[in-house]
Formats: sequence, C-alpha cells, structure tokens
Amino acid sequence: MTNNQDNWLTPTQAAEFAGVKIRTIYRWIELNQVETNGEKGNIRIARSSLVELKNARNVRQTVSQVFDSNDNAQRTTPGEAKNTLAIQLMALQNERQQLQTQLQQAVEDRGELRGELRAVNHRIDTLQDQLRASQGRESVLTRLIIGLVAALVILAVIVAIVAVIIR
Repeated sequence: MTNNQDNWLTPTQAAEFAGVKIRTIYRWIELNQVETNGEKGNIRIARSSLVELKNARNVRQTVSQVFDSNDNAQRTTPGEAKNTLAIQLMALQNERQQLQTQLQQAVEDRGELRGELRAVNHRIDTLQDQLRASQGRESVLTRLIIGLVAALVILAVIVAIVAVIIR
C-alpha cells in the first residue's frame, strides 16, 4: 500500500481505527464530519479527519468521566477543579469549532443547492417554452394539413363533376 493509500480508509477500517461502530462512521459521513473520497460502494475516509474526531471524543469522554463521578467531584482540590474546568473548556471550544465548520459547510452547500435549483428551474422554463412553441407549430401545421385535405376533397368533387359533364 502506498503512503497516499494509507491516508484513506474503507468504512470498516475507519471504524476499527476510530474505535467506533461502522454505523457511526456512516453517520459521520452523512453529517459531513469526516473528509471522504469516492462514491457509494467505493467510499474512502481521510485518516486525518478521523484523528480529529477521535481526539474530540477522547476529550469529551475524559470530561464526562470527571463530572460523572460525584464522589471525585466532591473531593477535588482547587487545582484539580481548575484542571477539570480547563479540560471542559478545551472540549467545548473543540466542539464549537466543529459546529462552526459544519455550519459553514451547510451554508456553502445551501448556496450551491440554490444555484443548482435556479439552473434546473431555468432549464424547466426553457423546455416549457420550447414545448409551447412546438405545440404552436403543430397547430399551424395541423391547420395547413386540414386545409390541404379540404382542397383535395373540393378538387375531387370538381373532377367528378367535370367527368359527369364530359360524358
């Protein structure tokens, strides 16, 4: 495996690497929390984005462990309390950064989708105009054909009358 390939993992490899279930990996992909490459069935996840999420999870777990234990919380010294608050602050700042990144991505995606929607609406309008124009041409063509048929019928009647008169 080349060094570049080592940086991209299959969903199964990513789950093993991050220590989570594969279902979590797919949820992260849907939420754009990890960098991906490829299409369904051949998707790869950037190892670096997993490292960031893994670190964030570890900080959150550490904070949870500290605050979930009421006995420890009651016996902490001021220095330990300060460290605990610093860890909590780091975790929250990291989470805020991730949320800001997700929000920015959502805003960009929304803008791209709006542009795509405008392009699709424009194409629909163009096709509707072309359809109306072709229906107008068909209407004119239909009237011309009806006129020609009527003229042929009249001509046939005249020929029949002339044939009767000549006999």
